[in-house]
Amino acid sequence: MKFYRLLSIMITSLSLPLQAQGFIPKWIDTLTSKFNNTTDVITHKEFKNAQQLQLHNMIGSIVINSWKQDSIAIEIIESGSLQFHKNIKIDMEQIEDLVKIHTIFLDEALKGSVIFNILLPDHVDLAIFTQQGDIIIKDIHGSIDVQTLQGSITLHNADGNVDAQTRDGNIVIRTDTIQPDKKFTLASGKGNVELSTTTMLQTSINAQALAGKVQSQIPVTLASQTTELNPAAWKNFQQSVQGTIGSPQAELNIVAYQGSITITNHTIKK
Repeated sequence: MKFYRLLSIMITSLSLPLQAQGFIPKWIDTLTSKFNNTTDVITHKEFKNAQQLQLHNMIGSIVINSWKQDSIAIEIIESGSLQFHKNIKIDMEQIEDLVKIHTIFLDEALKGSVIFNILLPDHVDLAIFTQQGDIIIKDIHGSIDVQTLQGSITLHNADGNVDAQTRDGNIVIRTDTIQPDKKFTLASGKGNVELSTTTMLQTSINAQALAGKVQSQIPVTLASQTTELNPAAWKNFQQSVQGTIGSPQAELNIVAYQGSITITNHTIKK
């Protein structure tokens, strides 16, 4: 592993003690390195007094963590051939309290990736999109709108409004609860959806696994219905759940078109 990639992993790790102190390598604005036929360019950028982040990427993972600084710190790693770097454009601007980032591949036939490692305050609202790449978001309590066409989505400790969609990938969420009057909308085309939570969760639930099963370790009070107990009804019970978990103060909607839905209790000791 090259040094700058190790540095990138260290910066984004929640376990890094220096991150809690607001550490970011300000002495390096841009770093370029070559290995075999691949050139990596690392760029750092920081925005002050931002309340919203909109990020549109093409190919590459996105990792977002919270920190105690009142700014958005961004590390961008562009990896590809020299020709790839000549045909990539990253627009970044701040309009009042909104930061907008847009990655454009001028020649989409060229192979390469753009990776984002981001630190920001935990109340910032997020709108994140990438065509190909995993998205990981930790300890953000603002609204989260996140989409990837090909990749998995992982959210830790989100409890505000969440809209998470992937066409080809899994969705994994770990959170204690959802804030009152907030909504989780989770949808996976080809993949599973897993929600790891606690009995503190107070929400209505509408879960549909069109080709898989819905399972929950958290007790669900099912909405009443009248039905014949035939094979079609039993299949529907496994694939579609409408009801409540605790008192319905929030709203939880989950769809897995070609996968399964699992709700687990992360307080259970194995």
